[in-house]
Amino acid sequence: MDDFVWEPVTRANLSHLKNVNATLFPVQYSRSFYDDILTPDRKNFNRLIYDRKTKKAIGAVCCKILLPRDLADFDDVKMRILTLGCLESYRRKKLGSMMMEFVYRLCAEFPFVTSICLRTQVCNTAAVKFYLKHGFEIAETTEFYYDSLDDKAAHLFVKRL
Repeated sequence: MDDFVWEPVTRANLSHLKNVNATLFPVQYSRSFYDDILTPDRKNFNRLIYDRKTKKAIGAVCCKILLPRDLADFDDVKMRILTLGCLESYRRKKLGSMMMEFVYRLCAEFPFVTSICLRTQVCNTAAVKFYLKHGFEIAETTEFYYDSLDDKAAHLFVKRL
């Protein structure tokens, strides 16, 4: 952990998040995605991770709370992981697990959150293995989730808290 610096995502470092996301994910995120991350009520839900020595942004985790459409279902509030990843050269250094710990601590601040969810491409075997190792289950698979990608299928992962 001492080798890395964690910082909230701000307008000043947003370009670093965009660069990390462009490197890690095949999806091109919209301006509204980044605007949403910068809203004041979401500032504690997102982190950039920097290499302490090089000062380079090497990973990020971004989340948001998903409320049920029908508030009568308030026992079904989810923490959605929007992005979670680190550059390949920094993998196998427990960064992914540290990012998951960040998500778990975030969930603990909101005791009404009952589960964590995210989507990832079916073909992303490293991500699939990572989330299964961390206790997530594949709740569903959507064959044509990613319209703009060649590999369109996505798993919905869920972990009950």
